Amino acid sequence: MITRLSAQWPITELCQAFKVSRSAYYDWRERPVDTERLRLRIRTRELYNQSRGAIGSRSLSHLLTNEGTPVGCWLARRLMQECGLQSRQPGAHRYRPSGKEHVASPDFLQQHFAPASPNTRWCGDITYIRTQEGWR
Repeated sequence: MITRLSAQWPITELCQAFKVSRSAYYDWRERPVDTERLRLRIRTRELYNQSRGAIGSRSLSHLLTNEGTPVGCWLARRLMQECGLQSRQPGAHRYRPSGKEHVASPDFLQQHFAPASPNTRWCGDITYIRTQEGWR
């Protein structure tokens, strides 16, 4: 930004406005482009998009290390920050009441737990069973 505006304003005033020391600005301007860092940023964005935004810094660190580029969690975190990426994890699933009153199922057993022969009466203690009509 300072470089773009330097044609219109003095660099000293621009550095003061952006709260950057002049020496830091000149140091940054003369610094060569870090191609390895750019490559890591591009790969970070690719992995982030492949995971549909769910990847975090630890997972990113493991994936990059498995690909042959040793990257620690802190560097992966910094790369994500530089790219403006944040992990989006799905929230917990919340069961919501249906709003309808549940009709009690009929009691076919009627407390007769001693059948005359095997396999004539089956019972269990399942409170709710999911059916096509809803939870019963």
